[in-house]
Amino acid sequence: MLNVKEELATGINFALNEDQKMLQQLARDFAAKEIMPKAEEYDRSGEFPMDIMHKAREVGLVNLNIPEEYGGLGASVL
Repeated sequence: MLNVKEELATGINFALNEDQKMLQQLARDFAAKEIMPKAEEYDRSGEFPMDIMHKAREVGLVNLNIPEEYGGLGASVL
């Protein structure tokens, strides 16, 4: 995380807001619970993990930056 001196040097605040922090934690938890236990299996088989993609969509990790009127969450790409 940037400190005040770094923020002044860049002119940009890269700190996450509370919503972004919650999304970051959701993604970390999802990866630990759903992806990591099966990653080696999918790597060996070369199969696309469609079951994991469906679960990711259910918890809101897919289509984040798609506008809400088109079924996304309307989140910023940044």
